[in-house]
Amino acid sequence: MSDKLSNHGAYVKKYYIYQRIEANWSKNTLKFLLVLERRKIFPTWLITSSESIFSVANILNRIELISWWSQCSFVVIHPKLNKCLINILGKLSKVFICLPTEQSIFDTFSKIQNNCGKYKN
Repeated sequence: MSDKLSNHGAYVKKYYIYQRIEANWSKNTLKFLLVLERRKIFPTWLITSSESIFSVANILNRIELISWWSQCSFVVIHPKLNKCLINILGKLSKVFICLPTEQSIFDTFSKIQNNCGKYKN
């Protein structure tokens, strides 16, 4: 999926956030997220499980980025994930719900990119 999005002009940076237990994010990853927050850059997150929402929320809460995360956009593969995000973050900026297929996820990111311009790092 990331290769397909990249080939269509999107900037994609992969972070593994969930491994059945909370992933251990590197210092560089945490620094990168702090830079995004400081520059008021709000990426779109692909969310595929409630466990990943809890994991990310725990990590971002520890580095005081939970408010920033709530201003980001999200692509979720099931309406229940939208409800889970709202329960944790409250009001959200943008949530896009799609089917849990590569094509549907790709199409959703394509629509976001077409509406917002190309992603830049």
